[in-house]
Amino acid sequence: LISTVERFRAMVEAAGLGFHALPGDPADAAGAVPLDVSLWRPIRHVNVLHAAVDALVRQTDPGPLRRRWADRDHIIFTSSTTFARFVADDLGVGSAMVTMTPALATGAFPHAVLLPGLRLGAHANLASWLAGERLQRQMFQEPLKPSARRAWGLPPSPLSTDRRGAGWPRFAVVHAFSPAVVPKPGDWPGHASVTGWLLPEPSSEPLPEPVERFLAAGEAPVYVGFGSMPVPEPEATGRMLVAALRRTGQRAIVCGAALAGTSALRDSDAVVAVDELPHERLLPRVRAVVHHGGSGTTGAGLRAGRPTLITPFIFDQFFWGRRVHKLGAGPASIPFGRLSEDRLTLALAQLTSGRHDAAAQDLGHRIRAEDPAALAVREIERLSDRA
Repeated sequence: LISTVERFRAMVEAAGLGFHALPGDPADAAGAVPLDVSLWRPIRHVNVLHAAVDALVRQTDPGPLRRRWADRDHIIFTSSTTFARFVADDLGVGSAMVTMTPALATGAFPHAVLLPGLRLGAHANLASWLAGERLQRQMFQEPLKPSARRAWGLPPSPLSTDRRGAGWPRFAVVHAFSPAVVPKPGDWPGHASVTGWLLPEPSSEPLPEPVERFLAAGEAPVYVGFGSMPVPEPEATGRMLVAALRRTGQRAIVCGAALAGTSALRDSDAVVAVDELPHERLLPRVRAVVHHGGSGTTGAGLRAGRPTLITPFIFDQFFWGRRVHKLGAGPASIPFGRLSEDRLTLALAQLTSGRHDAAAQDLGHRIRAEDPAALAVREIERLSDRA
């Protein structure tokens, strides 16, 4: 049984799994994200995180969850649905959190969401995580507002003594990203693991006919996509992208409803624009990838062995941009709010110059050799017994 928001119903049911709708959608908060949310404005990040998670928690009634999940053997939750662990506790079943970005304090790198640009060494890295935990703890540990807390059977104040709040996080934490990209830090506790990205298997199934024709008509294109991120001024962004492609002699497949309908892309012979395409079928066939830096898209591009340019909007996207650049698999990231025709032209030239190909291909080989689903199952079973 998959419990998630309504927009995923078709995907879940197409996979032959049971679906249970949760109210609201944390992604709605992303639509209101201002582009001045940057890697040096951590409080903005915290406010947006709290707004997204609190909206979901306040609309979710624990009663129906307990009834719907009563016959389950195990409950797997994400960093935006940690309230599920209270249900698991009440039902007496095992639980674990699966997250696609680092979630535990370490000296190996700075806080992945709040201060990914920090460069002051291990002690400062650890301090950034401890400060981040203070800011984020309510969101990851328990419902935020007194009314929601009472509904979940918790004391109105998050500072109150509560058996379920001690020793955070006392549940197993499975990090679903590749250890080839972010190895498990040596100072992480035993109840944490890094398993690899949980992505759809690569597929050679044909793409839609217009895309297949475009691929066959010339050199491998660049993939450009910004996921669910709100793209301000789509027409201006489309013109900027077409101009940068023209100056670098590149073609592109652009994915995303926000840009697909713009006149600049429709009128360009160097672009085919679509609402969405499956990464596992498309990315192995492109020259390079340009995207917002979501963890899953980062994993899909690197698994395909393609050099990557990340244009982060918010949250851990800055972290993945820095990680890709550090590993040599792409040029330095450019925050989306700072994109310009000249900056994008220079970055595209670097991206397709060949200087990042070897590092990207090496990462791709290592990621494809992983078996993340099997490892995740083993780790969840092992860690849940210890948590």
